[in-house]
Amino acid sequence: MRKLALFPLPTARKLKNKKPLILACILCFSTVACVNAHAEEGDEVSLRAAIILAMLRYTSWSERENAPLTICSYGSPVSHDKLDEAVSGANYLTDGAFYKEILKEEDLGVCDVVVIGASVEKIQNKLLFSNKFTVCDGCRGLQEESIATLRKVDRNIRFNINLSVATEAKIVLSSELLALALSVRRADDD
Repeated sequence: MRKLALFPLPTARKLKNKKPLILACILCFSTVACVNAHAEEGDEVSLRAAIILAMLRYTSWSERENAPLTICSYGSPVSHDKLDEAVSGANYLTDGAFYKEILKEEDLGVCDVVVIGASVEKIQNKLLFSNKFTVCDGCRGLQEESIATLRKVDRNIRFNINLSVATEAKIVLSSELLALALSVRRADDD
């Protein structure tokens, strides 16, 4: 006699075509601060910080030792006020992470991730950004030089990916992250 489950579990075949949806759910719910996909004015900063950290789960460095990530804010990004709190609660980052606010461009050498804000208008020494995951979070005019750019679309926080910058920085982004991006700019798009 066969027992029927009240809520049958879906088979792998049924889930195959729903990978982007499943990954979007994981990306959203895997972070403590990501409670609602719609950003309220007071919650937008927390959501931006959560998205930045969630992107790091799908990122790998080809030339980096396994050690805690150093996540830096530079130029007052929108998420600045919540990044420190989000980093300390991000226990899903395998090797751990530290947060640091950077005031001068020459101090960026210690960073693995650089979240760039509005007060940075130009990058003087591009070598300081090599092998770093760069995120434009409210920056002006540096979207072309950042791997990820956070954008507010309607009431949602979304992100664009510049794959040519990631390749140049020797950073590998998973296909799952690329599938969630609003747009992906490739080297051959130039």
